[in-house]
Amino acid sequence: TRAPAMPPLLGKILEIRAAEMNRMGERLCLERGAVPAPRLPITDAEAGFASDGFHASEAGYRAWAEHLVGLVLANEPRVA
Repeated sequence: TRAPAMPPLLGKILEIRAAEMNRMGERLCLERGAVPAPRLPITDAEAGFASDGFHASEAGYRAWAEHLVGLVLANEPRVA
């Protein structure tokens, strides 16, 4: 998702780079037996950004944490 305060051309360039990094990250995870995290589904992009239009808002960080917590906890080593 493009940050609202980001100039459109820069946003497009960074989206292209992010897509390539995501593909590379997924490939590396699969090669190493790790679980790649699926992309965060964006339901309300406006709510996900702080008032500066660039940084994540509290709701954005919460959505990100809730999206990843299951993967993190599923891969925690069991302590006996």
